[in-house]
Amino acid sequence: MARVVLVAGVALCALGVLGILLHLLRRDRWRALRSSAELYQRARLALGSAVDTTVAGQTAADRSAEIDRAVEIGRQALEAWTAAGTPPTSAGLRVRVAGLAIAYAEDLRTAGRPEDALVHLTAAQAVLAERADADPARYRPMLADALIATAAAEADRGHIDEALRLDGRIVPLLRDLSGDRPAAYARRLGLALAAEARHFHEIGREAEALAAAAEATGLLRTADPAELAAAGTDHAAILLAAGRDEEALAAVNEAVAHGARGFDGHSFRHCVTLTVLGRCLLALGRTPLAEAPLRDALGLARAAAAREPHRGRAWLADTLTATAEMLTALDRPADAVTAAQEACSLTGTDDGQRARALWALGASLVAAGQPADARTPAAEAVALYKGLVAARPGRYHREQAQAQELLSRL
Repeated sequence: MARVVLVAGVALCALGVLGILLHLLRRDRWRALRSSAELYQRARLALGSAVDTTVAGQTAADRSAEIDRAVEIGRQALEAWTAAGTPPTSAGLRVRVAGLAIAYAEDLRTAGRPEDALVHLTAAQAVLAERADADPARYRPMLADALIATAAAEADRGHIDEALRLDGRIVPLLRDLSGDRPAAYARRLGLALAAEARHFHEIGREAEALAAAAEATGLLRTADPAELAAAGTDHAAILLAAGRDEEALAAVNEAVAHGARGFDGHSFRHCVTLTVLGRCLLALGRTPLAEAPLRDALGLARAAAAREPHRGRAWLADTLTATAEMLTALDRPADAVTAAQEACSLTGTDDGQRARALWALGASLVAAGQPADARTPAAEAVALYKGLVAARPGRYHREQAQAQELLSRL
């Protein structure tokens, strides 16, 4: 009997020790998760400071160093998150950290660091996919948010095929979620379809782009009219590329109206809408009417380039190119050359944007009586468009024909 009691006592002691060890392990994991959450919050604050160009005395080098510091803090947050493992009792905290990681990744995209964003989004997807299996109603919407952010980051890197692959998961997921509650998910579905339309457009699948864009604007028209400004602008750009100029003008006019109500009047994003409006008017031969929207777009784009360099410089380059086209048509070639040269100096790795700026430069030089100087940018534009059309059949044919026609006259 004594032996039985002794064995039982030893077993109870062992269980007690095991319980203490499990408690210590769980406590360490909780601490790691809380540390990760705090680090993500610090990283977001650092990024916010880095992209705020209103800070007196802050140089581009200072901002770059601050972004690097924020990336390092984010790396530490992910490291702590990974070290915490997947203890079942910390599901709620793990989901909270995943939400912070998604928000941080979006900040990284704004700062022009999509490749860094993807690391954190991958970790968030893993957590949310696991929780969505356990509790679909609660966690599938968050999983959709993580996938949407990932697709956007892939598109920022120029990986449009990967973005479309993700769209193929996102849109069905949101359609399924909206089955029983269409009003609750109409906005999310509309935004996802607008993104899918942009991605289809980028690779030249115009029919699918137009269908997705039309559905997106239809949903957002009632679900969130303020978002219709951006989605309608994209729809107009796709229609314009397809040669449906009158429909494009109608779409962008609706976007302008909603933008005026949805934005605060100083929104940098509004410059994109006004630039597309200007392009539509130019395409329809209504050049004098394009002057006012392009002038306003240029002011907003310059402010954007100063305040949000990553996106703003691209917007400014596009607006300057459209302005150069307008000035050439208005027989102001010297001003057109100046605008086109500035646009060329701002274009980055986007071959489509650079090709259009070079074509505008060539056309303005011809109008200025400098055909010999126009040949080099025109030839470069044709070469870029040739490569783009080969890589993306169905895209850039209209622009390529314009560039080729210009080069054939030189």
